[in-house]
Amino acid sequence: MWSHYADSHRGLCLEFDGYFKFFARALEVNYPETDVRPQINPYRDSRDQMVDKAVLTKASHWKYEEEWRILEHVNGPGVYRYPPEALTGIILGAQIPPQAVAKVLGWIEERGHSIKLYRASPNPTKLSLIVDEVSISQFKA
Repeated sequence: MWSHYADSHRGLCLEFDGYFKFFARALEVNYPETDVRPQINPYRDSRDQMVDKAVLTKASHWKYEEEWRILEHVNGPGVYRYPPEALTGIILGAQIPPQAVAKVLGWIEERGHSIKLYRASPNPTKLSLIVDEVSISQFKA
């Protein structure tokens, strides 16, 4: 998923503690085997059902993502804040530029609680990534 969502490994991934109330509304994405787009019927479906069909359904070839989404039916789209303590870690992509690393380190130092830092790197023998916990001091010269 790094290549799809994190700018070909140049981005980052956030790790959250899913037990915070903020995440209790998370809904599992549906990956139907038939890959038939769900039919939305504005006369029979409720507003929530229409939104769910439109934004909680993806083609079956994305099933490996095991995605969950948080939808805001009442207030609509926008920026929503999660509790700062819910952020427990940051995974740096394998190709993240040094300027982005510096920015992330600055964010971590500004926070009032500890956050684990990880670095992704290509596995030398398999088509996968290795994610290791690293120390902030490793990046300081």
